[in-house]
Amino acid sequence: MGEIYQIPVEPIIDIPTYELFKSQREKNKTHPSQNIRHDYLLSGHLKCSCNLTWQARTAFNRMQQDELCLREEIQKLATERQEFITRARKVQMKDEELLPQMDELNKRDLGLKRNLTAIEQAMDAFTEIDLEEQVRKYVADLQVEMKELINATPQTLRIVIRYFC
Repeated sequence: MGEIYQIPVEPIIDIPTYELFKSQREKNKTHPSQNIRHDYLLSGHLKCSCNLTWQARTAFNRMQQDELCLREEIQKLATERQEFITRARKVQMKDEELLPQMDELNKRDLGLKRNLTAIEQAMDAFTEIDLEEQVRKYVADLQVEMKELINATPQTLRIVIRYFC
């Protein structure tokens, strides 16, 4: 099971707003609470200055879905290849007809297996990274950039509009 990290950062919203949101959510709730690790109260409600909404999702989940899809496709292709070989034996297909089609099936299989290997390697790399350290670096970089923006004197009206509006 994964670890939970507590990283001290400045709050995104103030506590009274958060409490108000939390109480309103409880009033609106019609279903029993789900697994709390996946209950993101503010998901889709917080917006970045670039107008994107905050989402709590991981790339790992997407990689797992892609891995499952690839495994299913590899299984379907293996079944298709076996059925083709069985039909070819029944009709005693000549090698000139059999080999090009088998080569095509083998190429598709090889491509799918390469994609699967790439996803498995990415998943392994994802589990090995030090997430806490990555988040600390990211937050530190953001804080430095925010200080620079706050202390910067805009040179043109275009810069003012771009960064401050």
